[in-house]
Amino acid sequence: MDLYPVTGHGRELSRARAGRIIDMPLGAEGLFFGELERGPGFYPPEAYRQKGGTIMGTLRSAFAGWLLVPLLLSGCASMDENQCLNADWYAIGVEDGARGRPLERLGDHRRACAKYGVAPQTEPYLAGRTEGLKSFCTYDRGYALGRAGHGYADVCPEPLATNYSAGYRDGRERYDLTRHLASVQTEIDRSKAAIKAGIPNPRERAREVERLEALTREAEQLEQAIARLPGR
Repeated sequence: MDLYPVTGHGRELSRARAGRIIDMPLGAEGLFFGELERGPGFYPPEAYRQKGGTIMGTLRSAFAGWLLVPLLLSGCASMDENQCLNADWYAIGVEDGARGRPLERLGDHRRACAKYGVAPQTEPYLAGRTEGLKSFCTYDRGYALGRAGHGYADVCPEPLATNYSAGYRDGRERYDLTRHLASVQTEIDRSKAAIKAGIPNPRERAREVERLEALTREAEQLEQAIARLPGR
């Protein structure tokens, strides 16, 4: 069993302790959507712009802003004095990797622990982070993040990035289409209400009827597109 020393006290902890982190399912300790942390380097790859079609072409323009939405938060100290003095850097790396934190997170730990005279052990940290990323960089994890509308975390190395990116793309496409459908349905309701209330001008009423018909066709196309998507 591989062991790493715990900085400051000479005790040793095994990989087994860290392994508990990466075995947890999505939504458990591996990733908390309510505790996502930001950092640099978060953007979706060009692959996400490959899907075509009239609807997706519209969505790529309408929702271009999500490409720049970051996933993780930073700012407060990443570790306190006790954590720095008793750090198992392999386990910390596993946790950071499993939560999809960027490599810059190590710099946060370095700055946090410097005030206590402790420097991170880079080699075990990186080994742990690589192990933790194996649980983060999956199709299911990518799909869940995309489906929830979160930004893309560009932390997965190849070949892990392939499945993760595919999952994110599929999940994000469903998220965008669903949001767009909801917006169209809202406009349909407003149009129906306006027609029901009565539009005195015949020409304006005819235009509103045409608009309602166009919105209804768009909603049907969106529903069909969503039904063809993988997952749910």
